[in-house]
Amino acid sequence: MQKYKQCTKQNYNDEIQLLAYRRYNNVQRITFIVCLIIVLFTLIHILQTGLFLIKHFTEDENRSNMIKLDMQIWQGLVNGQSQRKIPRHIHQIWISSKNDEEMYENFRIAANACMELHSNYNYTLWTHRKILDWLKIHYSWFLPTYENYRYDMQRIDAMKYLLLFHFGGIYLDLDIKCKVQDLITSMLPLDKRDNEPDIIFHMGTEGISANTDIMTAKRFHPFFKLAVSQLKTANRWFYLYHLTIILSAGPTFLYGVYKQFPLKDIFYYVPNNVLYGKMIEGVGGGTWYGRDSLVLIRFMENKIWSMSTMTDRKQEIVPFNSIQGIASTNVQAYSNEYDDFISFEGFYVHGIYTGFKWQCVEFARRWLLLRKSCIFENVGSATDIWQELTYVERVTDGEEFPLKTYSNGSPHKPKCDSFLIYPRNEEMPYGHIAVICEVQESFIRVAEENYRFHYWSSNYARQIPMVYRNGLYYIEDYYNIYGWMEIENNHQLKPLDESNINLILKKYQKPKPIGQLKPCFILNKTLDYRKEKFLMQSNKKDICYYKADEDFFVNISNTSNELYRLFIQAVNYIIHNDEILTLFEIPNQIWFRIRRSWIDERDFDIIDPMNLRFDGKNLKLCQYKASRGLNILQSTVVQEKWAQTMNLDYSFTSSFQLHCLLIRKWKRLNIKTTIHILMDNDDQEDLETILYMKTIMTEAGIDSKLCLLSNDLYWKDSIIVDKDGEIVKIVWKSWNWETIFQDFRDRYVDNKEEKEERKSVNKEHPSLTDILLNEKIRIIEPLWKSIINHKAFFSILCTLFPNHSNISQNESLSSEDSQHISFVNRSMEEQNNDSIEEYFDSHHISQEILSEKNFEYSDEIIVSWMIHGLCSGFSIREDQNHITNANNLKTYCCII
Repeated sequence: MQKYKQCTKQNYNDEIQLLAYRRYNNVQRITFIVCLIIVLFTLIHILQTGLFLIKHFTEDENRSNMIKLDMQIWQGLVNGQSQRKIPRHIHQIWISSKNDEEMYENFRIAANACMELHSNYNYTLWTHRKILDWLKIHYSWFLPTYENYRYDMQRIDAMKYLLLFHFGGIYLDLDIKCKVQDLITSMLPLDKRDNEPDIIFHMGTEGISANTDIMTAKRFHPFFKLAVSQLKTANRWFYLYHLTIILSAGPTFLYGVYKQFPLKDIFYYVPNNVLYGKMIEGVGGGTWYGRDSLVLIRFMENKIWSMSTMTDRKQEIVPFNSIQGIASTNVQAYSNEYDDFISFEGFYVHGIYTGFKWQCVEFARRWLLLRKSCIFENVGSATDIWQELTYVERVTDGEEFPLKTYSNGSPHKPKCDSFLIYPRNEEMPYGHIAVICEVQESFIRVAEENYRFHYWSSNYARQIPMVYRNGLYYIEDYYNIYGWMEIENNHQLKPLDESNINLILKKYQKPKPIGQLKPCFILNKTLDYRKEKFLMQSNKKDICYYKADEDFFVNISNTSNELYRLFIQAVNYIIHNDEILTLFEIPNQIWFRIRRSWIDERDFDIIDPMNLRFDGKNLKLCQYKASRGLNILQSTVVQEKWAQTMNLDYSFTSSFQLHCLLIRKWKRLNIKTTIHILMDNDDQEDLETILYMKTIMTEAGIDSKLCLLSNDLYWKDSIIVDKDGEIVKIVWKSWNWETIFQDFRDRYVDNKEEKEERKSVNKEHPSLTDILLNEKIRIIEPLWKSIINHKAFFSILCTLFPNHSNISQNESLSSEDSQHISFVNRSMEEQNNDSIEEYFDSHHISQEILSEKNFEYSDEIIVSWMIHGLCSGFSIREDQNHITNANNLKTYCCII
């Protein structure tokens, strides 16, 4: 019995242990299952988050097309309104879960400082209560997202985008204190102030964030519409506090929106050193970045996440006319982009000429004017300053301040506000000048233009080592240095008071130069060589050429660049105005394509001839019916060869830079596929130009093929290919767009049999329309340029910019008035080589008639060659028959 009890007790204990073991196993299983569920849930969440981020940071073609359409609609709505300017409205946001009414004292001080400097701006401080009331009225659909945010910082970031979308203007974080008036204007370079960019940012953190502490935008812009539309989807938890903020609504979220947005040219990026310390300063207390967000930032920086559009831009080449940095508080340094390029466009500050954009001497003169109220006389080159310049003059009273020179290797230590002078060398044929803006024991720092073309990291361009050896100071740069020049009594000189420019003496404010242009003749020249006969383009014994001075070149450059900027404004106006666009005789079936071309293909604008007349005092824009070819060969290679053959005494020709600038422009397009150059069977008159452009492409490293339209291109499976079977992707053509539009009408509009879409047949030759209006083919000299080349463009330009000194006055003539005035019909088709037709039509507009009696130079047409909007040289053409028709014009050499 006792044994039985012991056995029973043992069994009972075993059962207890077994039960405990089973319970333990169940707990383990449950724990494992719970952990597995958590892990799976986490992995799924990570996967969803990853997919969201990949989608958020990736461009999508369909989405891009919708955005482009949105952009076209927006541009059409705002065109002609006040949207050339960003609304002057400051927005700031204060949201605090602790106290929505009492703002931090340092924030209040900073906000008051901004309001005082921007008394002409509207100002709104948005609190949580004010935002809720506003959202209920205007954006009730967004209210649940706003209230569901975990953190106040998410609400603030989201509202930045919504407010800028709805109102436009400028958003400023409360920890930013303004130091300048009109911050929006101050952030922009001079050439962008008349027609302000759509959106202004400053650079984000190493290319993975778009800083949101300062942003400006025009009202209802599609970029912020896109940002607002994605806030609801992005409102998710990213495990950590700071990561959740930056990824759901903060800087990295906005950078993802930027990555999706296909039209990057609507943004302007202000270098950080332009903003901080000069225009704004931080007051502290506003930063919320933590270690978790910094981990993500470092993760992305190390190229595990490769997104390079807004990257560290220190070594990025800054485009011509853009700001590289700011020295000495208010002296902007602009990029010349290439050290051997001379723009010949003069720059003026308060009427005082400072030099050519953007040469090193120009920067030195402008720095001297703005920081010391002084100027120095014109010099031939930077290196001449060392030997020829002995003083500077104060522009308010004319007092002279001597300059003292110290050779490199002097016992005199360099000082700030001195000029550093370089001699000529093979790579710097004109020498160089820089401004010493900081001096330390082992180095100096300088500010300059036209030396390097990167964005400055601070308020100086570069740092140069300096050593003290055997009692002498040596600045050790890569190139030899003459030394430095100091202004005596420098302490007496103060910055220029730009609020009272009436103090400037009139003798320093000079009008823009006119220059001289005159014909010259080589009499009874016997042409002994075939080469000479080819270059002369004439069988006459008296050979004509033209001579201009440097001032005339400057005048041409100033005028052409200004007019081209007006051209672009006019095109933007026309292209978004249906009523005006009708005047350009473009089939309305193509309007959508031309608007898309304006957005997508601005960089494909290579070269534009701008035609001017000169009456000895003024340059006047004129138009003529251009031939299909550009006849640019005579303006590049031939001019130089002609001058050499005739043994002329000259410094350079009027188009000496044109060849190399064409090559650079083609290189900048970075085209990796073959360009098909289209030519017609009767293109023999333009063959020289076509072959020349093919040579340019070859020198730019671009493959190209000549294609006879009727023989060398075929349809293959709805794709156009050449005779070698290569797909046609990019085309350069010489036809005027009017010819192509007429071909389109003949085939698809007027021809009833072919109104339905025509199907391509394999091995059949495509038409001109099939090629040049093909959505799969990119066109060099794109579709939007048909507006500039149309006869109606000139009259619209006059309407938009009446009384402009460089545009001939036009007026519409009624039939009654036209009985008294006859003029040339610019739109007619020529029936014979030299025949013209006089007509009277109230639907056409006449160009101002300049009589020969008052217009000594009426036979001369000056062709200013614009490469991507910049004057790159000019040539002289003479109209032998007083008819402005390109086919009748001969190109003459012009020397400077």
